[in-house]
Amino acid sequence: MVADDLGGERIRIPLQLSLPRLLKGAGHTVRTSTSRRRGVLLFDTGDRRLAGCGGELSQHPRDGWRWRRYPLGHPKLAWREWTAPPQEPEQVLLDWTRAYRRGRPVAGRAPVAVHSRSHRVGDDGSDAPMTLLEERVDEQVSGRWTPRLRHVSVVEAGRGAAAKAALGLIRE
Repeated sequence: MVADDLGGERIRIPLQLSLPRLLKGAGHTVRTSTSRRRGVLLFDTGDRRLAGCGGELSQHPRDGWRWRRYPLGHPKLAWREWTAPPQEPEQVLLDWTRAYRRGRPVAGRAPVAVHSRSHRVGDDGSDAPMTLLEERVDEQVSGRWTPRLRHVSVVEAGRGAAAKAALGLIRE
């Protein structure tokens, strides 16, 4: 398995799992960045077609629009991401999502807070560490933030056995 085969892979993990503790317990070295939080509004169709196909359309007031599509485990589909400024015309966003929404209207569905931090994983003899991006999504329900899901994306994968072993631990 080479590095390019792993780039963009996204793995859903349990909310209660401590990723650094899991990896350190298996003998890997882990350097974790500080957590960053950003609030976004997620858009979808009424029957959640975008989320069902592995897509995510979000808007941040300052950063603008972002459309991400994940392969959902399909080896031939690539992870893709498009961005646009906040004032982008609605037609561009509809063009991005046309194949997934199948004529259904898109509207704001949920205000969420995305907490992200990166982990640099290696072992004592590794000269090609792996970088993981961990994101936790909290949804605002009745004025309170409730954790909904966590996932890890492979940003950069090392070619060594350490990267394969670390990914094996996370997938279990």
